[in-house]
Amino acid sequence: MFRKLRIVILLLSGLKNIKPFIKPIDAARANNDDKTEFELIKKVVNRWGNFFLKAYNVDVTIEGKENIPNEGPVLFCANHQSNADSIVAAATLSNIPFTFISKKETLKIPFYGVWLQRVRCIFLDRSNTKDAIRTLKVAEDLISRGMSILVFPEGTRSKSPEMGDFKYAALSYGTRSKIPVVPVSLSNTYTLFEKPSNESPARVKIRIHPAIETAALSRPELKALPKQVEETIRSGIEEKLS
Repeated sequence: MFRKLRIVILLLSGLKNIKPFIKPIDAARANNDDKTEFELIKKVVNRWGNFFLKAYNVDVTIEGKENIPNEGPVLFCANHQSNADSIVAAATLSNIPFTFISKKETLKIPFYGVWLQRVRCIFLDRSNTKDAIRTLKVAEDLISRGMSILVFPEGTRSKSPEMGDFKYAALSYGTRSKIPVVPVSLSNTYTLFEKPSNESPARVKIRIHPAIETAALSRPELKALPKQVEETIRSGIEEKLS
């Protein structure tokens, strides 16, 4: 109970860092200035992620950051061990603006849900299969305007080093828009929230794999892509950090 309370307090405390960005983001959005809005979102998401990792005393090893394209949009596909995954991504995938696909329940978290809306987070109602179509259309619109997307194809946290069932439909966020897919492997993030270790600082690792271009893929290649992405992500997960 204390651990969860601490997480909530830190999450909300981190929102103070975004206050200077609220009016500029809202102004850019009102003026339909996507370039300015998305750049501001990139900065504020990165600031929020770094605040949390520093407050939680997390040592992050980043491998393959050079594999993030200099320009978006792209689809980041990562494994999902913990609620900390989005935070680690926010702090490290800082080259280009991106937003998240998140379950709609996060909207109910006071202040945090509003913040996620402001940074263009896309909310999915997992109990409604038809909502996936709406979510896909929202994502396609943002992608067409230059925003990258982060998805967790497992759909739920594994709370362990193991990777759960990989839902291939998640790749459609990228293949329908013909944007590069960037596989991302997260290791040891489950030790932050799900099964906290006594290690200080806490250690996690994010491995960013080379982008996979999808624009010119043949139909057989597109069919094989989800398995390729899954195997790439799995290959980069480390059960124990050395």
